[in-house]
Amino acid sequence: MTFAKTGRAFGLALLVAVVTFAKASAHALPGSVLTLSKVEERLDLTITLPVDDLAIAAPALAVLQTHPLDTPFAEPHLALLQGYLDAHLAVRTDETAHRISLQSAVLQQTYDEHLGSFLILKMSLAIEGNSNSGGLYLTYDAVMHEIRNHRAMVVWSSPTMPAQLLAEFGYRPKDGVQRPVLIDLPDD
Repeated sequence: MTFAKTGRAFGLALLVAVVTFAKASAHALPGSVLTLSKVEERLDLTITLPVDDLAIAAPALAVLQTHPLDTPFAEPHLALLQGYLDAHLAVRTDETAHRISLQSAVLQQTYDEHLGSFLILKMSLAIEGNSNSGGLYLTYDAVMHEIRNHRAMVVWSSPTMPAQLLAEFGYRPKDGVQRPVLIDLPDD
């Protein structure tokens, strides 16, 4: 009888330990952060995302993982990234689609207290033909088209005001296509 109680107690303790360990070690990499800012009369966009997740979502981009840290990518890699972004990022106002051009990209190391060190890809982009404040429609499914729990956070950055969260979203397709998110840009 005592053995049965001890066995059940041990089993319960083991179950609690396994569940606790699974929760403690199941931290996903952070999602994408899209930072919008106005530079002179142009709207700029900076995207940071974990490069390991990008390599899973787009195996052709796995080559980026071996690039030297804090060194700007050269044209062949920028062209690869631009092609990927053209398929997974769009900005429009009303019915006008705006070209998004990749200006630069760099691989950086960062740290999270739950994950330790990992690599992020930081990309600087220019949104052409859109200098107005107001609303824009952002369609973004980079990484999340393959890694469904990947999330995106859109932030407004300005030298005259604190950073402001504009939107958070995940993969939410309609008929297999990611739906655009309306982003209300603050008056700066």
